Amino acid sequence: IDLTKRVLPIMIAQKSGHIAVTSSVAGKIGAQLRTGYCAAKHAMQGFFDALRAEVASEGIHVTSILPGFVRTEISKNAMRGDGTAFGVVTDNVEAGMDVDAAAGVMAKGLRAKKAEIPVGTGREMNLLWLKRLAPGLVRRITAKVQAAYSRRLLLR
Repeated sequence: IDLTKRVLPIMIAQKSGHIAVTSSVAGKIGAQLRTGYCAAKHAMQGFFDALRAEVASEGIHVTSILPGFVRTEISKNAMRGDGTAFGVVTDNVEAGMDVDAAAGVMAKGLRAKKAEIPVGTGREMNLLWLKRLAPGLVRRITAKVQAAYSRRLLLR
């Protein structure tokens, strides 16, 4: 946001520009045990959605990239509440989209100046679309799935 605020006056003056940010599916759908992460991504999503509306008439595009699970070591390098490393690549991340395929989806969406670029192939991507149609159903699904996931994590 700070960088955006610094470059935005230049983009407005030249009547062009493209701001792209990486949010997350978690910026649209809350997930148990990810409260802080989801809150930050929801706030970010709101900021850039509003900015998109504000600068559209200035010739400036704003793109939010919404990755789901992508095969990286993000969960392995995540920290627990006490600051220790989580140290495990979760099943969801392991089964996620290939990094190169994800980069290709992002590049294609950026070239097309899409407002949002969903990136992933897992079930979490279906929830993005379902939430628009049946938000209550998505809340029930995520609560059930996340409760089971939490139990598995606690047993490790």
